[in-house]
Amino acid sequence: DKSYDAAAEKFKKSVKASPGFDLSELFLAETFLAQGKNAEALKRIDQLAPTLRESAPVLDMRGRALILLKRWNEALETWKAYQTKYPKSVVPYFYIAQIQFIQGNKDAAREAVEVGLRLAPDDLRLQMARADLLWQSGKRDEALLLSTQTAKNKKSLDASVMQGTMHL
Repeated sequence: DKSYDAAAEKFKKSVKASPGFDLSELFLAETFLAQGKNAEALKRIDQLAPTLRESAPVLDMRGRALILLKRWNEALETWKAYQTKYPKSVVPYFYIAQIQFIQGNKDAAREAVEVGLRLAPDDLRLQMARADLLWQSGKRDEALLLSTQTAKNKKSLDASVMQGTMHL
């Protein structure tokens, strides 16, 4: 997309003009992530000052970049660091569940979803992940009921699509 290319060029100029100015690096990393240039985004993220790298938005970007690069162990480590640093945030639980599921650790995926839902019972991504895990484990009626309730309560396209795929 041309608008991302233009933004990236502006942030690159800003980085050159002010080396060490982390906000320019941060915006450039986010732009690269949006463009699908995940390795370049990760490189920029890892060059940020340590205090900024530990912030929630940067841990989030790093975790997403690592998932997109399929570097599962590093991604899991990043999301667990996020979870430790921000224990009241529900954000890492979905990603931890996703990674655990991909790696075949369905019990760990289920545990991440359940813990996340205890923190935020209305979180749509976690509710959908729970329904998907139920479906995958053969509890199809329970999965259908949960996805139907979620679609009805949230009026969400994602929940409606999930409900529809469970009827196939």
